[in-house]
Amino acid sequence: MLESEDCGEVTMSEERVVNPKGRALGIVMLVVGAALLLLVFILAARTFAGLSGPAHGSGAGLESASALLAGIAARTAMLLVMAYASSLVASKGIELYAASSGRPPS
Repeated sequence: MLESEDCGEVTMSEERVVNPKGRALGIVMLVVGAALLLLVFILAARTFAGLSGPAHGSGAGLESASALLAGIAARTAMLLVMAYASSLVASKGIELYAASSGRPPS
């Protein structure tokens, strides 16, 4: 007797593989990223709250204005880099949690 082989499509089972350590690490990374974002917002509020006052001293010339503008630009760039980095940490935490939960990537 000849046995015929089934040449149909191979389907994967619907089982989810859950990795509790990966899920915990994902949650920790998400919380760290969110905390870093909060820190960036606090630093931004402190940095730019002091800039709303009147110009100090009588020598408010072009040199002091350009120095103030350069300082603001440098602080803004630093805050943007910090916000971007903390957003990446938080998003990687979410991805790690999702991957450890057995969910397919979206």
